[in-house]
Amino acid sequence: MARVKSLLVNGAEARFIKERCAGKLWFHQPRAFYLKALGRTYRPDFYVVEDGCFYEIIATRQAYSYQRRDIEAFRIEFPDYRLEVVNLGAWQHGPRKGDRRVADPSGGTGYNALMRRLRRRPRRTPIVERLLAVMADHDIENLTALAQRTGFTYQSIYSRVRGAPNRPEALDDIVAALEDRA
Repeated sequence: MARVKSLLVNGAEARFIKERCAGKLWFHQPRAFYLKALGRTYRPDFYVVEDGCFYEIIATRQAYSYQRRDIEAFRIEFPDYRLEVVNLGAWQHGPRKGDRRVADPSGGTGYNALMRRLRRRPRRTPIVERLLAVMADHDIENLTALAQRTGFTYQSIYSRVRGAPNRPEALDDIVAALEDRA
């Protein structure tokens, strides 16, 4: 199988995928959200389908400081979407005194609360189960390879999975494209 170039920007993102998304279906920066309050777009780092959550990976205090306004504006303007901030850098104890803590929707804050949520059993919808089975049957390791093999864009695969979580038949055209090219 041909090696696929990584879309990940830094080591913290690669570590997040390796440690916390093993066996889960995830998308790297699948969607841009326009933040009216700031007049610009924002792309969370990952969307993990089983968790139904976007994740922003923060590796340094400076990165958090730079993205804090975007994160807060996203939570205000898009309350229907879950966004978790994951601190994977040397900065492991949260913002300095005086900075506002990033609120955790499950009630806890900080690294330990996030780890408890991530260790829970993954919730897989029927469409995710079918997509993972199809990828395993065709020996496809990741979504980038699936997109290259089928000719579908990464965004169109994400839209099918996000838009119809309980309808595995939404993947019929992707399966047909794989079988045609086999």
